[in-house]
Amino acid sequence: KPLPPTADAFRREVYTHWLDALRKLGDGNLLEDAVQQAIRGGVWRTRWQRPLGQFDSSLTCRPFWDASEFPAARALEASAPLIMKELHSLLSHPTVFNVYQSRVVNKGAWSDVQLYAGCRKDVTHCEACPTTAAVIASQPSLNSVVFGSHFFSRLMPGTHLASHCGPSNFRLRCHLGLVIPDGCHIRVGDSVRQWQAGRCLVFDDSFEHEVWHEGSKDRIVLITDLWHPELDLERVVVPLLSADQRHA
Repeated sequence: KPLPPTADAFRREVYTHWLDALRKLGDGNLLEDAVQQAIRGGVWRTRWQRPLGQFDSSLTCRPFWDASEFPAARALEASAPLIMKELHSLLSHPTVFNVYQSRVVNKGAWSDVQLYAGCRKDVTHCEACPTTAAVIASQPSLNSVVFGSHFFSRLMPGTHLASHCGPSNFRLRCHLGLVIPDGCHIRVGDSVRQWQAGRCLVFDDSFEHEVWHEGSKDRIVLITDLWHPELDLERVVVPLLSADQRHA
């Protein structure tokens, strides 16, 4: 039986916290039982894709997408040498990266430099990285994502980001590889991949995902959010926007 276009947000929140508790307790059998119960009840569609927020079950779901399908990803890759030059300039000011406080940081450290959040521009950081900011601003699939962010993301060696799911399947997440040492892996659903310098990795972060950095140098990527290509923005997104978001 098809799921309704939008599942019950309250039930998703209840199940999300329940699964987190069972995972921390280490009870794999109860965890799997809870996941299957949620799927049978229409809370989620698969065991891997479990967004807490907005969810449209009519959208194609797959963990990884072909980056070449997206003009925004191609534009980022074409500008990678200039983006890398701006990153090196940022790295000469170590304090510009802010430590990202998140429960998913199981060990190690995660820090970032925000460029845009919810379509709001960080003027100081964008002025420091004019090419990077301009590429993002030039792409409609990036510059209108009010439920997303665009930022440089740095992981220190030894960092592990525990398995977690993003808030919505309305968007996809794109990582442009910049500084990519050996020993860095990302799992999305049941598929594991590695970043490549100068190439984009596009995935649906509403799927459970996890990151390991077992290398010896910092890993840095540019993270951008883009709309799911099948999403009807006027029908699905615009009615959800506040007045401030409509003018962002």
